[in-house]
Amino acid sequence: MTTPTSKADLAGRSRQYALLDYLGRAVGLSSIVRPELALMEVNVADSRLILSSKDSKAEAEKTFEEFKEMRQDYEKMRTRPKPRNGKRVGNEVWFDAKLNTPLGLALDTSFDGEAVGVSEVMEGGSAFEYNQGCLQEDAAEKRIWIQPGDRILTVNGVKTKTTEDVVEIVSKLKEGERAILKFSRQARGPVQVVFPEPADPVVVRGSSKLQDAARVAGHDVIYRCEDGLCGSCWHVNDMTGDIYQLCIETTTASALPSKSATADFVEQVGGVMSAFSGGNEWKPGESWDNTEPLRLRPCPEIYEKFMNPHLGKWQYNAGKYMVTRDKQDRLIYVENEVTGFLEPEDDDDPTNRWLTADLAEHGQIRIRLSKSLGISIDMESQYKPKGGDEWGEIRTAFKY
Repeated sequence: MTTPTSKADLAGRSRQYALLDYLGRAVGLSSIVRPELALMEVNVADSRLILSSKDSKAEAEKTFEEFKEMRQDYEKMRTRPKPRNGKRVGNEVWFDAKLNTPLGLALDTSFDGEAVGVSEVMEGGSAFEYNQGCLQEDAAEKRIWIQPGDRILTVNGVKTKTTEDVVEIVSKLKEGERAILKFSRQARGPVQVVFPEPADPVVVRGSSKLQDAARVAGHDVIYRCEDGLCGSCWHVNDMTGDIYQLCIETTTASALPSKSATADFVEQVGGVMSAFSGGNEWKPGESWDNTEPLRLRPCPEIYEKFMNPHLGKWQYNAGKYMVTRDKQDRLIYVENEVTGFLEPEDDDDPTNRWLTADLAEHGQIRIRLSKSLGISIDMESQYKPKGGDEWGEIRTAFKY
């Protein structure tokens, strides 16, 4: 029996950043000026520019509660004995599907002739139509869909081991008579990944990189970095609240970011290998439950509100500055009493990570995140005086 092909393999330890890292942090103001600006101290009472600490705390607490609810919903889903219309049997889930002919299923027999499975669900068949109903987010009845890698156990109650067994039974059906197929799916088998339309749903191995899944599905992702800091590739699964950073190569279809961020790599690989070899080591909740489609959508609002690493107080060798935001979520550069809204320098160039602020008569400032060793995040900045043509030297700051 064949399973979907993929070039993706598990590699290295997953690097994920805690979703709630910035929640509850009240943003303060800095008071030491950059020498090039030579200005006065910040007016801390300038409530026009920043949210009060009280507002920030209330907003953070509300969001934290929302993510707790997402997690509770997922726990209910994974612990119920019958996922959708299926039943957990050891390391597998068994489920039934009633299909008219033609089924529209491409089948393969295992090399030992003891198992027959689905290699493709073809358009035009009843299985394809069945899947469309199952994968609708607002479907009235939650049913498990059919996907490559599923094994056919019985057809109309008769055990099947080969493609010929299935064909023989289905070919004898009378007009209008439906076939009842019982399928089994490995808990760490292929995963159905669903990106927003117009992307197509795609079935991938659990170890497949999600960046590869997005490309195959026709889902456009902008990659501005390789470490997940810029947020352009962030996607959220609204069922669990997990954030997937697609630019990180170890972000895979089966790995839950909230689990894999702290899991030992050897244990992850061992669990996958055991599941594929027929072991019963898989535990619900430790990887994606593939009886549910992995629905992922871009989440710039989450990044901008709670995880934008530009936000905070920054100190460099000759002074301090701050990046905050207003109630419209616009980023603001503040150094002494000089302020300016930060905007992407070049929207058409995804590799350009500079954010630039116009400081009126004082010129311009631009900042960008830089790679650093360890767990800290550094910020680079350059200043250009009004009327000048060249940016000054790059200064590196650290968050304090």
